[in-house]
Amino acid sequence: MSGNRSVDDASVLVERTAGLTAAIGIFVLFSSVVFTITGNMGLHNVIAGAVIAFIASFHAFRSGEQHSPSAIIAVVLILLGFWMVASPFVFGISIDLVI
Repeated sequence: MSGNRSVDDASVLVERTAGLTAAIGIFVLFSSVVFTITGNMGLHNVIAGAVIAFIASFHAFRSGEQHSPSAIIAVVLILLGFWMVASPFVFGISIDLVI
């Protein structure tokens, strides 16, 4: 009985973490409007935010409905997170536009 409970608790934790990641993706999606980011970085934030929100929402749905979180989807979200950190440096964006 306790083994089944720990699996359920882990599934809820994965589902909530994926939901939080989807919320962060939505924030990135709208950050161009909030922080008035223009040009390539603004378009990048809209596209990357939409992709992160969609994949994280799918991960939360899959974890909640099928009770089988996917490690591959989690790794893709981690790589997208690293890309969001590295992209201003890759694109050569000045500090004035990033802040």
